[in-house]
Amino acid sequence: MPCTIPQALVRCIFLLLPMSLCACSSMDVISTEPVRSEPQSAQTGAGPPVLIYKRTLSDEVWQHADRLGAERCINVIGYYGDRDRDGKVDLQQLQQGIDEWVPHDFRGYATLDLEHPYTAWLREGPGTRHFEQAEAEMLKALRLAKRIRPHVKWAYWGLPRVDPFPLVRGGGDKRPLNKQSRSAREQLLEKAMAPAFLAEQDWYCVSVYDQWMTDQPWQRELQGELIRMRLEAARQVAGGKPVIACIWHRQHDKSNTLLTKNEWGRDQIIASLDAGADGVCWWAHDRTSWLKPWPGSSPMPETAGMSNAEIGRYFDKMHADYTEYLIETVRSHRHGR
Repeated sequence: MPCTIPQALVRCIFLLLPMSLCACSSMDVISTEPVRSEPQSAQTGAGPPVLIYKRTLSDEVWQHADRLGAERCINVIGYYGDRDRDGKVDLQQLQQGIDEWVPHDFRGYATLDLEHPYTAWLREGPGTRHFEQAEAEMLKALRLAKRIRPHVKWAYWGLPRVDPFPLVRGGGDKRPLNKQSRSAREQLLEKAMAPAFLAEQDWYCVSVYDQWMTDQPWQRELQGELIRMRLEAARQVAGGKPVIACIWHRQHDKSNTLLTKNEWGRDQIIASLDAGADGVCWWAHDRTSWLKPWPGSSPMPETAGMSNAEIGRYFDKMHADYTEYLIETVRSHRHGR
């Protein structure tokens, strides 16, 4: 999930799911013991949850989504990880961010977006120094979040993770995921499920972004296998807790190419629900990209020549349109239409 602002940020999200969680107060003591959450079921009477990151949405689009039945959730993003380049999470900075952005009486879902360097270290696998350090630090961060807001549902963004092109060293099999043998894929699943903190999450926010344009059959096959395996890894550690697919309406590379609604629905929304996801979470990220594209990328062609005011109006209309499409697609899938 791209982020270019060097400070702790929080992005709010919508959730079409009634909550039954209670408020809590902040605690100053950081414990190393697991924090037990109330049992949660992925099954509800409201249908699959639809989460929409609110950071880039205007108030008008927010109100529009709210009228469609949305509820607010919170995602904590920040540079509280490895601030001193020693591999340690800055727990004090993390607590300050949570205390600032997550109200004491908040009821709902929340995520920690702690990616670099920890997710890369986890990919090295159990038994390596980096894996063990990442596992320990991420466990501390998760337990802190759960301790100071114990009735909020907490998860890490994008985990568990299975790579489309497995990270191998030496003479290992470097073929794409869908070309790996069954035994090799089982080993990749075990590796993705290895971090101990996954069992302590309250839900699972699994990234299913399009990492390439899926125009070719092999690309669509790989995207489908990637979604299936990531969701399977999450389900195996979830124990009945919600497993939600995180989607993005743009190609997840330096081009930031906008997907059509049909491409987005086919490759991410419907594919994830068909693979057993309990719902979807939309990373509605546009505004940072058009103000400051990723390094090496070109300006988004759909906004070329527009003023900032025109770009704002363009994205308001697009976000409202994509919001309606997303919610209707999920609801239609639930009813088998």
